[in-house]
Amino acid sequence: VGFKKPKICHWEIMDKGLAAAIIGIFPSLRYVLFSRRVLKELSLEELQAVFAHEIGHHHHRHLFFYPLVLFGIPVLFQTISIFFWQSTEDFFYLKHYMQMGKGWLFIFDTLVVTTVVLIVFLYLRIVFGYFSRNFERQADLFIFKTKLPVAKLIRALDYLAVNMRVDVDEDNWHHFGVTQRVEFLLRANASPSKIKGHHFKVKLALLVFLLSLGTGLIFNIAYLNNHPLARDVVKNCHKNLDLLVNQSSRKEVVAYHLYSLKSFSKDDEAQEAIIASSRKEKALSIPAMLELYATQYFFEHGEYSLSLVMFEKAMERI
Repeated sequence: VGFKKPKICHWEIMDKGLAAAIIGIFPSLRYVLFSRRVLKELSLEELQAVFAHEIGHHHHRHLFFYPLVLFGIPVLFQTISIFFWQSTEDFFYLKHYMQMGKGWLFIFDTLVVTTVVLIVFLYLRIVFGYFSRNFERQADLFIFKTKLPVAKLIRALDYLAVNMRVDVDEDNWHHFGVTQRVEFLLRANASPSKIKGHHFKVKLALLVFLLSLGTGLIFNIAYLNNHPLARDVVKNCHKNLDLLVNQSSRKEVVAYHLYSLKSFSKDDEAQEAIIASSRKEKALSIPAMLELYATQYFFEHGEYSLSLVMFEKAMERI
């Protein structure tokens, strides 16, 4: 199985538990760990079955795929940020700008932290949990590649569950329950096609995941390198989201500034300038930033009187 010289070590930190594991991304730095209690309490054949399970992780390259699946978290964060950050930030800054505080920026900061925690939690529970449970099942099935009887692995699982006071019928987000694992081993023993079916399911899931990860990674790299197509996709997304979420707030901002400029006859030009300014990145991030953008806009379009008025408004807010 490509693990010709297994490095077996004593897992001191888990000595009080019945535990075994395999660690190390690179094969040359890979170790199989056993707690002292496992070595003492399991029979030789049961230990061999547990060892076969850990070697199953090595055989199916799970130690490579685990960090790869986790790498999906930053890629997902970056993708969500690219598509949704600007519109969400604008929503809260518009509210803060029009209502002069009232906790909108605190709500925004809280929402960001909550969203990060929620995404990590859901990703670990759903995506990583799915692969973890099915990788464990693949490792269980490796017993069929050895000459060991499957009954030895079943006995080891039952012993570990009873002595660690684990509910055999309860599964968790990263492992199937002992009852489920035993039942699947028995079905696989009776019908070898179950083994091929499970391996195919895992390979298909990995293929879908890798295609999704690759697509997200390529898109993020293209966007960060200012590829026109990627930028256009994000720009259209921002535009549609902005129309959906922020249009009414932007109208309030425009109305507020038009009222400030009511002594001038060129309301259309003023409205265009304010709308354009409010769409600038960070336009509402600090007081007077929008007015300064509008000042620049008017100046560039030859509207020097309006430019001066907006500059005076900016100075007042500063």
